[in-house]
Amino acid sequence: MSKTLDTLVRLNQFDVDERRRELKVIQEEEDRLIAEIASLDLRIEEEKNTARQQPEYAVAYVRFLNWARAEKVRIHGKIGALQPLLEHARDKLAEAFAELKKAEITRDNRREQEMQDQKNKEQQELDELGMERHRRSQ
Repeated sequence: MSKTLDTLVRLNQFDVDERRRELKVIQEEEDRLIAEIASLDLRIEEEKNTARQQPEYAVAYVRFLNWARAEKVRIHGKIGALQPLLEHARDKLAEAFAELKKAEITRDNRREQEMQDQKNKEQQELDELGMERHRRSQ
């Protein structure tokens, strides 16, 4: 029975690891989008400085700024679309972790019970030997 529970624990551990990987992929996508926004903000600052130093670039800067704002809105939309996926992945990970803990607790309890049963059996055998010696000595 212990081997069955060990297998169950390993399967649950695999499930937890798989859920972690799935969550990590979504979080990495979110991080990439956030970095994209930060990069866009830097480009906006660079273009603003260029337009200040060279007024002939002002018209191009206005077009760039409009594009950059629209791009940031698009990226924020993607980040917003990821939020339900992140929540779902976190919930699945929490469920898998709970199942793993249940399996580990069950396995540990079973091992403890098996050890206690073995101790009781050994004690019973020792008691029988002691009673047999006592009978023989009388």
